[in-house]
Amino acid sequence: MWMLAGKPEAIYFDTAGPNAITELERVGHLAELYERPVHYFRMRWMGKHTEPGGFVPWRNLLFMILTTFEMGPGRLRVLIGQTLEWQVDKNAGFYRDVRRMARRLGHRDVVIEAPLVNMTKTEAVRLFLADDRFLPAHLAVTHSCLGNGPLHCGRCSSCIQRYVAFKNNGLGVGLPGEALFEFKHLPTWADYVENAKTQRSLFRPWNMVMYARRYAEARRALGR
Repeated sequence: MWMLAGKPEAIYFDTAGPNAITELERVGHLAELYERPVHYFRMRWMGKHTEPGGFVPWRNLLFMILTTFEMGPGRLRVLIGQTLEWQVDKNAGFYRDVRRMARRLGHRDVVIEAPLVNMTKTEAVRLFLADDRFLPAHLAVTHSCLGNGPLHCGRCSSCIQRYVAFKNNGLGVGLPGEALFEFKHLPTWADYVENAKTQRSLFRPWNMVMYARRYAEARRALGR
């Protein structure tokens, strides 16, 4: 998404999560790979407020406020790498509320866009691979895990979604992009079901189509 948008300025928030050291390392690699600077914010106090499943209350609201200050005056366009999901601080209504707040209290126009919001992670990876500028090796620099350590735990929601997206695009052990599968544990259907139980508080009946699409992709990748 970032490359397709023309490589705009990037911001990384260090929230002292379990994977902060690995994230910082990967962000540095990406900055070198694409020759673009990254703005860093230290918000290490936020790590202690992390709830089960990796959710941090008000996290995206704080990110938006600090981004507005960092980028200076004028109209601001913020790109978020959200795919097909819903959270209280990651949805169209929330983005509209932030824009209204910025206009009313900060006298600024802050437009928040999520270009991949109607795509599953499988579809987002497919879009990436369809562009000749991108290689599986670029994906190997990325990291998506709620656990601690340089390897993906393979059990958290982020790991499971990453595995599903790559597997459904023909990436994996013995295939192109084998380095993407540096997991301590390769996710299974049982892991998917167990993780889904921890996400019950986020369930919303009106998102049934979204859940069905994600479920179908997980079932295809995990062999259920």
